Amino acid sequence: MWRPSPPGFTKVVFDVWAGQFAKFLRSYVPEEANILFLEGSKVHLSPTGLLTLLRADVHAVAKPCQMAHILQALNTLSAFQR
Repeated sequence: MWRPSPPGFTKVVFDVWAGQFAKFLRSYVPEEANILFLEGSKVHLSPTGLLTLLRADVHAVAKPCQMAHILQALNTLSAFQR
């Protein structure tokens, strides 16, 4: 158990999470490239965490912040026919 001070999601927490996520993906699908969609907040743009993901063949795509009202329309059935 590790708790940051002050509490909250910081770049250090993201770096630790990125390492654990990369390790999980390497054990689950070791020979495939993966795509991870992130919100483009400052916390998710840590160079250390993004490099960790890239070395594990996980390509991170950061969507712009405060754009959910535009991107949410892609969830409709008419956008991607099943």
